[in-house]
Amino acid sequence: MSSSTAGRIYEGYLLSAPVVGRGMVLFRDPNGRRMVTTAVCRILTTSDDAVLYVETENSVYRLRIR
Repeated sequence: MSSSTAGRIYEGYLLSAPVVGRGMVLFRDPNGRRMVTTAVCRILTTSDDAVLYVETENSVYRLRIR
């Protein structure tokens, strides 16, 4: 996330798995507010299958899949 949003927690819906080279689209609420990221550079997994770290051109996102 950018420096102005560093450390903030958002809940929303990720419609498809992150793909290197493409931006992610996250729907943040039922009213259609969405967030589009810059292109994904790499995806890191952890020992917890429900957590991914996604690095984009400008930010790093920690995603917890429920």
